[in-house]
Amino acid sequence: MTRAHAALPCACEDGSHRQRRAVHRATPGNRPGEVPRAAPAGQRVPAADRPAARRRDPRADGADLGALLGTDPRRVAVGRLAGAVPHRQPRRRAARRLRGPAGRPVRRPDGAQAARPAVDPRAARGGHRPARRGDRPRLRDHRRDRRDAVHRLAAAHRRARGLAGPDRLTGAPTVGIRDYYRQFEAVPAEEVNRGLREEAQERRRSALSRVEPLDLSVTTWPEYPPSRVVDAITYAARRGLHRYQERQGGELRGELAHALGLEPERVVVGDGSAQLMTAAAHALLAPGDELVTPWPGYPLHPIVARAAQGVAVPVPGFSVDALLRAVNERTRIVALANPNDPTGELLRRGELARLLTALPERVVVVLDEALRDYVTAEERDAALHLTAEHPRLLVFRTFSKAWGLAGLRCGYAVGGPDAAALLEQLEPSLGLGDLAVAGVLEAVRHHAGLPAQRAAVITAQRARLLEAVAGLPLTVTPSQANVLWIGARGHGGGDLAEHLQRAGIAVRSGGPLGDPARIRLTVPHRPQDVERVARALETAVA
Repeated sequence: MTRAHAALPCACEDGSHRQRRAVHRATPGNRPGEVPRAAPAGQRVPAADRPAARRRDPRADGADLGALLGTDPRRVAVGRLAGAVPHRQPRRRAARRLRGPAGRPVRRPDGAQAARPAVDPRAARGGHRPARRGDRPRLRDHRRDRRDAVHRLAAAHRRARGLAGPDRLTGAPTVGIRDYYRQFEAVPAEEVNRGLREEAQERRRSALSRVEPLDLSVTTWPEYPPSRVVDAITYAARRGLHRYQERQGGELRGELAHALGLEPERVVVGDGSAQLMTAAAHALLAPGDELVTPWPGYPLHPIVARAAQGVAVPVPGFSVDALLRAVNERTRIVALANPNDPTGELLRRGELARLLTALPERVVVVLDEALRDYVTAEERDAALHLTAEHPRLLVFRTFSKAWGLAGLRCGYAVGGPDAAALLEQLEPSLGLGDLAVAGVLEAVRHHAGLPAQRAAVITAQRARLLEAVAGLPLTVTPSQANVLWIGARGHGGGDLAEHLQRAGIAVRSGGPLGDPARIRLTVPHRPQDVERVARALETAVA
């Protein structure tokens, strides 16, 4: 058997073709759907008789999707063909089982691809070359698929046609989109409006039943820090997490000393005021020494005394005279928060000076000013200036409360001119982390007025809340902090806290803080929250 040879059509104006390869076509008479026989020997098919190859748009793949199942007499929802998937095709005429366009090649070889000859330059091993009018002339793309059968799949990205009729699986009737809306034509407008109003009321009841929780059990600022502080922390993290931090924190120490008007040797920076006070207790207390603290008071003070193998001596009340009566020969530290946490009471500068003058030389005063930014009765640094006159005074402050940087765990302590040796013992062994230093430096340099702004907000809301609950049977201690120490007649602290919890308001029960009959409530910073707290307190004591 011989084959016919023909040249490719000329693609250039001068009649040349860049491939210069011969195309072998079969003689006429081959049936579609099969690989044609070879042309008789010596017969060549003229190039003009060959049909021009139809070029498909690659973006049109999948647009022509034929139906495989034919007409369904029961009118059920059917999908459209996504494309035939090859598996096994032992017979070359298997594609005839598909209808219409579904019988086309299954691998979409006509899509976008690099320029190349569309047929093999050589005949396939043991096979024939493509012939004229064959249904698969591009053997380069199709010869591997003729082995496979065809799986019929529906397109996952195409919706099924919604047709009227029962569901073939469940037997339930299916409704088309037009039939669905046609059913409302006979419904009166009043009935439709009534149904819509009922649905709106139900949504409103559901929205009102969901009450956002309000956490007033912590004394930290509830909002996010400034974006520039977050950017500084992020930059420090990307730049230097692979290095050890600076042990002395010299840059932050110098910045704080400059802001306070002090020498850098009088300032020490640590992992929060809690770490610094714990280090001071270890440095000053010997086993069996006493730490005197007001009670109710900050619960950290007894904890640091026990951690240093000392003895905590709680003193009822918050007065200088009560503290002086509790001092004896074993007393080494007088620790007090000023303003007091949880009561909000304040010892002014004159009272502190009287306490420092009356104490023995061996006793050191540890003054915790975590809530000092909220004080309006006197200057913010009034007590801090006493360190220049009383070397036995240590003042501790934090960036966790009004600064709103509790996650950084950064604080500092200030001592007198001769307290450098003691302050050195308070420093963290490995220094302060770079992320904390970066965030606090950015806050001190570019947001120095932020604590005062927040303190003004809290002061205004504290006055509003006290005015709102003035007529209720409540006992409220005068406060110079962002907390209120509240008691209710006929209610214990746990009972009052439980009533507020049912209203979605979390407060701190007074039992662990020194008085089971009270609660500690942090003043909210938003007016709507103040009104909500006032209503909840009124309901609780009704």
